[in-house]
Amino acid sequence: MNSLTTADNPEHSTTVDHILQEITAMGRHLEGMDSTISTLVAETKSICLDIAGFQSTVSDLEQHVVAVEDHLNTVPDRDQELLFLPSKLVDLEDRSRRDNVRFFGFPEHVKETGRKTNGRRLHRRRNPFFPPFCSTR
Repeated sequence: MNSLTTADNPEHSTTVDHILQEITAMGRHLEGMDSTISTLVAETKSICLDIAGFQSTVSDLEQHVVAVEDHLNTVPDRDQELLFLPSKLVDLEDRSRRDNVRFFGFPEHVKETGRKTNGRRLHRRRNPFFPPFCSTR
């Protein structure tokens, strides 16, 4: 049996020393890679958290877009309603004026004093045949 010792074969000793140096160098290189891998793992986790946040934001935005699209679908109906309302308003104003009683001979803008006797005096002055419409209290 051949044993590998440095005393028996000097050529083997340099090879073993060379292999040990290479292993030590690889160990140092792997330590550097280990810190690089740790940095990459941390950055990957950070990116995953950012992506989760973006997914949440996109989900919220999709809900808002759906709500806006729903409101947008009702806009033509609202436009038609807005176009119809002025004509309806004119019709209602005309209907409210139809059965109005018009008094001729009275000034359009009479200043109200808050006294009850003004109405009675005004009534008697204009038409003495009608009973008074103001209370006597």
